Amino acid sequence: MFLKYLLLIPFCSGVFSILLGLCNLNFSKIICLLGMLLTLFFCLFFYGIEHINLISQNSIHSLFHYEFSTPWIHQFGINFSIGIDGLSCLMIILTCILSIISILSMWNYNNSNQDHFFYFNFMLMISNIIGIFIALDVFLFFIFWELSSIPIYFFIIHYGKPTINRNIRIFTANQFLIYMQISGLLLLLGILGLVVNFYRLNHFYTFEYAVLRNSFFSNIYLEYFIMLLFFLSFMVKLPIFPFQKWLIDAHKHAPITGFLDITGILLKTSIYGLLRFNIFFFPYCSFKISTFIFFLGIVSIIYNTFMAIVSKNIKEILTYASLSHIGLMLISIYNPISFAYQGMIIQLFSSTISIAALFLIISQLYRRLYTYDIYKLGGLWSELPWISFFSLFFIFANLNIPGTGNFVGECMALLGLINNHIIITIIVTINMFFCSVYSIRLFQSVFYGEIKRVSLIKKCDFYEILSLLILFILLICIGIFPNCILNITSHAMNNIYYSFSMIALN
Repeated sequence: MFLKYLLLIPFCSGVFSILLGLCNLNFSKIICLLGMLLTLFFCLFFYGIEHINLISQNSIHSLFHYEFSTPWIHQFGINFSIGIDGLSCLMIILTCILSIISILSMWNYNNSNQDHFFYFNFMLMISNIIGIFIALDVFLFFIFWELSSIPIYFFIIHYGKPTINRNIRIFTANQFLIYMQISGLLLLLGILGLVVNFYRLNHFYTFEYAVLRNSFFSNIYLEYFIMLLFFLSFMVKLPIFPFQKWLIDAHKHAPITGFLDITGILLKTSIYGLLRFNIFFFPYCSFKISTFIFFLGIVSIIYNTFMAIVSKNIKEILTYASLSHIGLMLISIYNPISFAYQGMIIQLFSSTISIAALFLIISQLYRRLYTYDIYKLGGLWSELPWISFFSLFFIFANLNIPGTGNFVGECMALLGLINNHIIITIIVTINMFFCSVYSIRLFQSVFYGEIKRVSLIKKCDFYEILSLLILFILLICIGIFPNCILNITSHAMNNIYYSFSMIALN
């Protein structure tokens, strides 16, 4: 079963990279790149099969189209169960693409702060993130959820921004780990609550996702309590207001390059968790608290947008911009309208690509100019035309320019809101104006005006342009052919939202 290889290939690539990297660091890069390309091939293979199934109109009644399960801890009903459907497949494809881009962006970047252990941690993080997307046993999901944070802890301490004092990096890494442990503890309590409730009613233990989804709660307050445990766990890691401090600090002190997966994928695992657990397991409770979620999403959108306006650090501006997008995704998740969650899926992929591309660009700028302060930059348009062009495109994409996936996703999300939540629609629309304020300020400060550090500027290399070009083409393709995503995810999303939509209609 090819599902096992989705976990084994990245992990084994990491192990071989640390062994061969002792001889030559380039071997680590080559092994990791080949491993991610092979993982991407397996996902595209499944994607092609699903496309054929859609064309032939073969209905698939199970939740997951491919599954693999073997006993693990038999006494407690814990199995090593993994499976894949359209939603998890596309999340893994996105993970692979951004991982390949990260490796390419590091290809010609060699310094003493990067070694074979860096690539081992990188591949270990990717393997665990993929595990989150395919785990069908909730205990296995928890294991991957916890393990995905450990490599980032070492990234921040050992490979963080070299100009920052090591003690500060250690403090930031400890803060990050504490937040992740809080998230993991809440998730574990929620999982144990589900399992114990199931045991009280059925007199046997199980951690199987497909079995627990049919759990009956005799006490509505218990259902609310367990749902809130899952919700808070995902909110801490997402992170939504007021939990975003760990993300801001982590980005400040993170490695200069090769770290696209924090905003690119790791945060999106919480979106995935909300869909797989909160909406699917607790549709009634989720619908009842949807008004509060809308308020939380609006506060997050407004707060992060204005923080982006007043920030002068490019990394902070982009981090706040990504969190502002997450606020709208959160609103769309709890809006039981098909346009809303379809728009959320498109926006999830598109905003991930555009923000990842902008983070890649600022890492390229930092390697040349050694600063993230927009007031210490300027006049780069004439000196770095390729980077300037891609910066302009991805900034406009982040503002939902037509022709990109961001435009399609935002429009569909707003169409899903406009009938029943006109005030929220107006607020989100007005917020777009303020998004243009920080975007124009960012671009004008960096690429126009007086050249302040011309002596440090060096031209773009092939791998930098290739990385940005891949993301450019991908974002355009999503904008022109959004059905490629919507069709593949339709089966999974219909299963997730069926009960939620029925409760809303009644």
